[in-house]
Amino acid sequence: MTEYTAQCRHNEADKVIARIDGPSVELMMSPGDEYAGEAYLSPDAARTFARGILTLADEIDGGEAKEEPKPEPVKVGDRVRIVRATYADHTHGREGVVTSTSETWRNIYGDQHPYIVRLDGYDGDTVHVAELERVPTPADEPITPANPRADFITQARALLDDYAHTVDDVLTVARFLACE
Repeated sequence: MTEYTAQCRHNEADKVIARIDGPSVELMMSPGDEYAGEAYLSPDAARTFARGILTLADEIDGGEAKEEPKPEPVKVGDRVRIVRATYADHTHGREGVVTSTSETWRNIYGDQHPYIVRLDGYDGDTVHVAELERVPTPADEPITPANPRADFITQARALLDDYAHTVDDVLTVARFLACE
């Protein structure tokens, strides 16, 4: 089933999903892991709506769409947070590790759940999952200096960023911040 998802730029969990439902285009709104509602549009109404969205986007940035980078596909072993799992609502928001990405299980509405996730803290319990999001691992997070002096240097550089400064200026401000 072809499906298009527009993800909120302020809250990753909020989204609008567009897909075919019989003779209609279904727009489903989902704030977080909750269901908010849907609208069923005829093909002509869907085209008019899509043109309106394009017009609004052009008014904002004046031009052609830039292709959004596609996220890397989820792989076995990735740490994830469960967004949606039919019949397992109690797992929404829980974290775990992906153990399969090629499942064919579907709920009674035909919604595919392609992932199996081994849940943290559940003695190895697993759940079929329709939607998930990656959880940053320590390797994904920026490296921060372990040396407190390096933190003072970083802070000093940030404070002096709007001004012409020398290395001596940065060191003087860093010493001041360190109360030396």
